[in-house]
Amino acid sequence: MLAVSGDRDLMQIVRDEPVPIRLLYVGRGLAKAEHLGPVEVAAKYGVPAGRAGEAYAEMAMLRGDPSDGLPGVPGIGAKTAATLVGRFATWDELRAAVADTTDARLSPPVRTKLAAAAPYLAVVEPVVRVAVDAPVELDRPDTLPAEPADLERLASLGDRWGVGSSVERLCTAMLKNAR
Repeated sequence: MLAVSGDRDLMQIVRDEPVPIRLLYVGRGLAKAEHLGPVEVAAKYGVPAGRAGEAYAEMAMLRGDPSDGLPGVPGIGAKTAATLVGRFATWDELRAAVADTTDARLSPPVRTKLAAAAPYLAVVEPVVRVAVDAPVELDRPDTLPAEPADLERLASLGDRWGVGSSVERLCTAMLKNAR
């Protein structure tokens, strides 16, 4: 399964099991699109590949994301957040370690920062997590045609907009002209 989005939040849906899901990330434009699976998300953000999607969401909760209005934990940046999610198997395990002063996986300064942010950490998860279990019912075949239905009309649009017949340039022009 492939999702296409320019929203980094959807990196959390990448996985191998039970159904492989990949993300075509187009946040920097079609020409710089990235095809991301768990291995690529892990390499790019320093999170564990075995749970890269979940770990990306947890990292975002910790470091914050100004574009989504998430403040994050003050003093916890991307590298520390990635290190933390790599040390814990789940978000609940990480949150439990904050209260357990005997858990050596958290240094005292990091534990202090996380403890101070406990009210935020208690409510941020449902805001950040993307629902991956929504029921989907297809009402038509899930196949794409091999070519556009009206090639002449598509070519005339490309000529009218002065972009030629490149699919990428046509898509970009269509989006621009739709606004």
